[in-house]
Amino acid sequence: MKNDVWYITGVTSGIGLGLATVLLESGYKVAGTSRDMNKLIKIKTLIENPNFLPLQVDITNVNNVNDSIEKTINCFGTLTTIVNNSGMGKIGAIEEVSNEDYKELFNCMYFGPLNVIKAALPYFRKMKYGYIFNIGSVGGIKPVPYIGAYGSAKFALCGLSESLHYEVKKFNIKVSYVVLGAFATSITTDPNRFSKAIDGYNTLEELKKSFIKKYPGKSPFKLAEVLIRYGNQDEIPFNIMVGEAGLMKEVICNKINDLECQYNTQIESNLNTDL
Repeated sequence: MKNDVWYITGVTSGIGLGLATVLLESGYKVAGTSRDMNKLIKIKTLIENPNFLPLQVDITNVNNVNDSIEKTINCFGTLTTIVNNSGMGKIGAIEEVSNEDYKELFNCMYFGPLNVIKAALPYFRKMKYGYIFNIGSVGGIKPVPYIGAYGSAKFALCGLSESLHYEVKKFNIKVSYVVLGAFATSITTDPNRFSKAIDGYNTLEELKKSFIKKYPGKSPFKLAEVLIRYGNQDEIPFNIMVGEAGLMKEVICNKINDLECQYNTQIESNLNTDL
């Protein structure tokens, strides 16, 4: 519906920018957030559109998030769709990534989205309508070595999304974790994302062998088309898988096969029968 209002976190680049651009071109209203107002101002294609509301928001700050949701509703008269998109990455083996970096990742990609969800739900429940799309990753379904810190945060968001999907169905609120394949963003190319190396891991060389590296990054604009389509459906799955077909099949099938193999091996060996 063209009178829908979308609230998108992390709107100044990558997935968020692509989604906001397509939504505005399609006639939707968009509230877009960034921690840095200067970055928002520089995106003239968004700022100059009367249907775009720029919001400087620290999603880790509950009061900041609550205020931004209220501003969105006051500006556009309603709020229908949340997209928790803000993200960051850290490349490194589990041991190589500092505890401070883990905390920053979880604040950005788990607690931040949780703040947004909790701010929007009272309004959605009262309206008995709403969509929540939590942007995830194949790394949150089947972990990728040397991107485990990022994957851990996405795993947590995946679990939250699936539980919430069932909890709020009775309020006519739809929730989905968007399983992204390889997309053309800066998360894995920014040299500032690499952790402090520890001898023996050879992280960068090992990462080049990752199955994700076999697949080219897709344009973020493609995701917008998918989310708009699901945002107009009465029912949506708790996992929406978006990406190169070969990659998605490899990830999902490998995950299923690994679980089945482990289960069958343990049952056949009677290791767990008395537990």
